[in-house]
Amino acid sequence: MSLEQNTQLTPERFQQNLAKLSLEQRFLVVENLSESEKQRLSVDVNYTDGTQTFVTIPADNLRAKDIYIITDPLDYNESKADEARLLPVWRSEQAVYQEWGQQFIYKIIKEKLELGEKLTTVDVGCGSGISSLWLQSFCHNNPDLQVRNVVIDLSPRAVLATDKNARLNGWNDNQIEILLAKYSLDSMAPQSSDIIFLAPPYNPRPSIFSDTLTPHADGWNEEADENFIKQLETSMYHLAPGGVILINQMLPIERETREYWMNKYFGGYPDILVNNIKVYAPIDSQEFLDEVYPDEIVKLLSQYEQKELEQFKKRISDKYSHFSYNIFAIEKYPADITGYPATYKHYGEFTTTMFQKGSWQEDRIPLHREINRGMIKRRVK
Repeated sequence: MSLEQNTQLTPERFQQNLAKLSLEQRFLVVENLSESEKQRLSVDVNYTDGTQTFVTIPADNLRAKDIYIITDPLDYNESKADEARLLPVWRSEQAVYQEWGQQFIYKIIKEKLELGEKLTTVDVGCGSGISSLWLQSFCHNNPDLQVRNVVIDLSPRAVLATDKNARLNGWNDNQIEILLAKYSLDSMAPQSSDIIFLAPPYNPRPSIFSDTLTPHADGWNEEADENFIKQLETSMYHLAPGGVILINQMLPIERETREYWMNKYFGGYPDILVNNIKVYAPIDSQEFLDEVYPDEIVKLLSQYEQKELEQFKKRISDKYSHFSYNIFAIEKYPADITGYPATYKHYGEFTTTMFQKGSWQEDRIPLHREINRGMIKRRVK
């Protein structure tokens, strides 16, 4: 008897049965359910087994295919300094990409289809592969589109996970090009990339902690957010006329104004339109730092390290009033439009109708707290 015919199977019993299966087995069971059966059984296909988390991004009006991602749970145990966590996929990131970001993706895909040109995309710091697989699902709905989909990460674990998730979704090496490398000017030809995903991970920490912070979480520190500025410069070098860079970014800020973003990051690049939307309203710097460095883990440090951390937190909160979490879509004008200064368009704070929106307390703060917990535990071993 199939699940379709088994009307005696209750939602509670269904969830109990699923809990006995591996993530891949759960995926296969859920994939073979009809929409009516998913609704009757109250199927929630975001699962975790304590070592991995299974996430589904549902199809929408522009994509004909769901995406399935296996990634790490929030409290993944990073036992080695070189072991890179595959960051969880937050509700807020899913919603922003699907509801707001897809307009820029679809515009380029439509133009490529009309012109019969090949689409080249790059996912920088691919992690679990979610961004490149999300983009590949657009291509699945447009079989006439020629695509070169490149993903790059310096973490072997991330590259293996992206390959596994690509195969989980039915895609192979001929459709997604996966590179174990550091993103640099040599990664792609100049002005060759139509869509670039840029999501550099940033964890605010004192420089004395650098030796026990995993490479995937290294980035912004008290010296400057040099990694982001460098990656932005590199991606602008690769961006083709008419292309877009989608940036998922959390940073400390001195003020939330157009002038601040343009003067510090984007104003030096001509012929671009900077589209900006806030994922969450900015959070007070001192509040954020106190939350991500709670007393329960700070007390594990030596007195010297505790003093260094407190001085670091004071320097940051004195210099930066807030932490800001934003999505940027940097559109480069077509080749026949040149000589214009960078312009800026702000969309306000993101609202969603497709997903339950996350928050600082639900998403970003727990993530950074767990990264810091792993970093500090490695110091005291």
